[in-house]
Amino acid sequence: MDQAVGAVWLDSVFTVTKFDRFARNTAEASQNLTDLSGCGVLFGLGGSVNDWNDPFGRLFLQTLAMVAELEANLGHLRTREGVALAKKNGKLKGKPPGPGPGRREAYRGRVQGRTAQ
Repeated sequence: MDQAVGAVWLDSVFTVTKFDRFARNTAEASQNLTDLSGCGVLFGLGGSVNDWNDPFGRLFLQTLAMVAELEANLGHLRTREGVALAKKNGKLKGKPPGPGPGRREAYRGRVQGRTAQ
């Protein structure tokens, strides 16, 4: 975001296509929009341009930030539930075990230029 703020100029429009890609949570969105507004930049989402200093623009953008954060949190929740269900049903057993001691020695030998006999 620092690079984006450095690349904009006064009275330009910073445009994104998806709000959830702009910030991970409401606090980050608020900070990013405050930074852009401090540079005299408007925020564009799709075809609309919103001013962070306008009360209605601020309400709209804060609402979008809250909805984007909710959607992300719901996705995380569904993922955790799916993993828990897969573990319960024995479908997800975790990371497979690594190679045994004999295979580790053979690998080290190949790396050091020795061959297994």
